[in-house]
Amino acid sequence: MGFSFQRPALTICLTYLIVGCFWILFSGLALDSLISDKQLLQQLEVVKGWFFITVTTVMLYFLITRYTARLVNKEQHLLTSNEELTAAYEEVTAMEEELRQQCDELLANDEQLRHHNEYLNLLHKTSLALMSRLASDDLLASIVRTASEFGKSQYGFISLLTEDEQYMELKIRIGLDLREIGYRQQKGEGLVGKVWETQQPLVIRNYHQWSNRLPYANLDIARTSVGIPLKSDGKIIGVFGMNYAEDREISTGELTFLQSFAELASLALDNAQLYQSVQEELIERRKIEQALQASESHIRALIEAYPDFILRLDHEGTILWLKAARDFHLALPIGEMLIGRNIGEFLPDNLTDRILYYVEETWQSKKNQSFEFEIQIDDQLRHREMRFVSCRHGDILAIVRDITDRKQMEQQLRYIGLHDPVTGLYNRLYFEEEMLRLEDCRQCPVGLIVCDLDGLKLVNDTLGHSQGDALLKATAHVIRSCFRTSDVVARIGGDEFAILMPFSDIEATEQACRRIRTASNEYSQSNPLIPISISVGMANKSDPTVSMNAVFKEADNNMYREKLHHSQSNRSAIVQTLSTAMEARDFITDGHADRLQDIVADMGNALGLTASIISDLRLLARFHDIGKVGVPDHILFKPGKLTAEEYVIMQRHSEIGYRIAQSSPDLTPIADWILKHHERWDGQGYPLGLTAADIPLACRILGIADAYDAMTNDRPYRQAMTGAAAIAEIQHCSGSQFDPQLVEIFIKLIEK
Repeated sequence: MGFSFQRPALTICLTYLIVGCFWILFSGLALDSLISDKQLLQQLEVVKGWFFITVTTVMLYFLITRYTARLVNKEQHLLTSNEELTAAYEEVTAMEEELRQQCDELLANDEQLRHHNEYLNLLHKTSLALMSRLASDDLLASIVRTASEFGKSQYGFISLLTEDEQYMELKIRIGLDLREIGYRQQKGEGLVGKVWETQQPLVIRNYHQWSNRLPYANLDIARTSVGIPLKSDGKIIGVFGMNYAEDREISTGELTFLQSFAELASLALDNAQLYQSVQEELIERRKIEQALQASESHIRALIEAYPDFILRLDHEGTILWLKAARDFHLALPIGEMLIGRNIGEFLPDNLTDRILYYVEETWQSKKNQSFEFEIQIDDQLRHREMRFVSCRHGDILAIVRDITDRKQMEQQLRYIGLHDPVTGLYNRLYFEEEMLRLEDCRQCPVGLIVCDLDGLKLVNDTLGHSQGDALLKATAHVIRSCFRTSDVVARIGGDEFAILMPFSDIEATEQACRRIRTASNEYSQSNPLIPISISVGMANKSDPTVSMNAVFKEADNNMYREKLHHSQSNRSAIVQTLSTAMEARDFITDGHADRLQDIVADMGNALGLTASIISDLRLLARFHDIGKVGVPDHILFKPGKLTAEEYVIMQRHSEIGYRIAQSSPDLTPIADWILKHHERWDGQGYPLGLTAADIPLACRILGIADAYDAMTNDRPYRQAMTGAAAIAEIQHCSGSQFDPQLVEIFIKLIEK
């Protein structure tokens, strides 16, 4: 440490030094005057000199020490100041560093705020843009484009939840293959499925190596993928995402913005869907309004054109409004004079009371009411129906309709429902109801007769159903004429009739059966072309314990026993009748059948056939065309060529003839020949298309003979050919239409 003096000590030293100097000065002057010894004076001078030096030295020392102390103090002060300055500098440096950090933070915050403002501005613009797009497809494309522009991605997509909420369906894609539009993903499948499953944003780095990625080659370019859920009311409705072709870090701010953007997009989608639903509702309302207007117009036109008489009444029966109907009478004066007046002033009391009763019922219950009444107008009984409908303000709408035609139709329908439409007799339904009614035996004894018309099916198959219906009507007339008005005569089947005879014993029932047989025989004698053959069975109920079904079964069994006794004779008679009918309506009446019989008999003899076969050949020649009784006259007698449809009908005569022959024991042996007599040697015939030897010999013989006779005689559509020309035509058809061997035999026979 340096030496230092205090201010009092310095003052003493200075004082001492000054005194010493003056003392030396004055003492020197005194000594010079007192001491004369020069040596002593010299010594004194030396002493004085040393004293002076000492004093000077001391003084200099004190001065040097003082200044040195001051310099030390200044140096100490400077060191202290330097340390303070160093500390202040360090503090300033620290403050400067802190200030720099604060500036950096402010700059970072400012940059973040700027980005945030940009986000907000972008979100604002996006919200305006999205909310202005109300078409779903346009909106989805705008969402993807906006998100891709913000995220600086070239690839974007949106998938939406399907209506059944089972799949996410790709709706729009930008930058990749558009053929995948419509692709559906399940929950947990791919990026979309994972976002759907977690309902949270998902960022996938190294997407091309992600184990859950979709197996599409066009996704190989993706390195980073982002998926953001679209939610509505907390429920996920879709996923939008972006793909990057390079590795990219997605910041928290970007992810936050994308989430905010997703919320805006969800709102925009809701808005678009709401707008679309509103538009659809508006369109539907417009349609409804148009429909209502059209309906109102139609109703107005309908009311005007409505044939009914319409009244609007209050619940006391006062007429408030009316719409008169043309050609309609209600026994009311027509005109405006009725409005404001009570219906009791115009209608009979009993009818007025009923109307007022139903008006009150309708007004109280608010349910529609109706009743029917009869009214005498112009000496005719007319039927009316009045319906009552409650209106909004308590008024009653009364609609009066003329139902006279409906009543008559109901009566006709009731008649049709209980009667057979062909014969006019009661039908099976009415007959069974009457049987049930007679079960209690209050009208016992009851006779029951069952009749069956023989040969009806044969007549229908051959002469047609019109002839069969005529036969049924004739039979019904014959049976109906044999019974009382109180007896129930019914047609209970196609060819079956049944009769219920209340209060009739066995003798009365048997007499009724005899009357039926007698009347049918008389009819057949007077109508030989279509005779009536009826099989009759009867039974009687006198015991209450016996059911009517048992009585019916007994009568039916008795009828079938009688039918078995004369069924063959009846069929033979019908076949004979049909043969007569064929001859009566056949256009070939000039000995065609006789000529054919002679030709086929000669052919049979030439071939060495037995007498029985030749007899059957003659029978075939006579009845081979018996089926033509079932061919309509306009086809059978047509002078020109038959059409394809007419030719098909004509071809059926061989099948009809086959069925007729099977019904007669006399014709049964030739039934198969009748069926096949139009077959050809080359298989082009009908109805079976037989060829060569598969065709019966009798049919091959008849085919040649019938063709020759047909060509050498006049027909309605051509003149007869010469014999030579006919032979030439037969030779031309040998091997195609005719048997070649039989043709040679036939030609030799004709030449003889």
